[in-house]
Amino acid sequence: MNPEVRLGVCLLALGLLGFLACSDAVMPCNPLPEICDGLDNDCDGVTDDDPTDVSGDQCGEFEGEGECQAGIWACVDGEVVCEGEIGPSAETCNNADDDCDGDTDEELAACACTGGNPPGAEICNAIDDDCNGAIDDGLSNCACTGGGSPGPEVCNNVDDDCDDAVDEDLSGCACTDGGSPGPEVCNNIDDDCDDAVDEDLSNCACTGGGSPGAEICNNIDDDCDDAVDEDLS
Repeated sequence: MNPEVRLGVCLLALGLLGFLACSDAVMPCNPLPEICDGLDNDCDGVTDDDPTDVSGDQCGEFEGEGECQAGIWACVDGEVVCEGEIGPSAETCNNADDDCDGDTDEELAACACTGGNPPGAEICNAIDDDCNGAIDDGLSNCACTGGGSPGPEVCNNVDDDCDDAVDEDLSGCACTDGGSPGPEVCNNIDDDCDDAVDEDLSNCACTGGGSPGAEICNNIDDDCDDAVDEDLS
């Protein structure tokens, strides 16, 4: 109880009716050195201000190795505690020493900063290149973005095998070697890069998995050159 707080001391008044009467008595205060105990020891009207038993020195087990940091002795809610100490945590790919053992991003798979390497620009390679805890983030046309895994490369304008190349080493794919999708025409090529060749075309011999052949007069593009019955007499 703060001794400077005026106390309403209720006294039982004896009389014909009987009632409670309150006085404004003030308890005397005996100033003592302030300590951290939730009381106003030095009678200045403030609780736990500059307590003599709190040094403000560093405390805790960890003193600045990696992401760890020492705490400071402080008075919190009437108790002396070590405040602000940060201890070790599980190592993540962030170019920091999370577990405070002197090594950065050690023993992590798919992390470019493992082994002391610096972060770099993110590319599609199933690796966290910029060491922000996310693999292939912020990339378009990359199968490994968003937690995906590498797979076989198909013609779809996506880097399926996550080797930083889109639709490479594919025949009959318009998106190979940096090409872009376009309208599908009868040419035995996947022009719109949807992993289907000459689909949804009429009068095209290569639709549905067919192959080019000799052109004959049949109102069909037999040789799949985007021309029907050309050069026939």
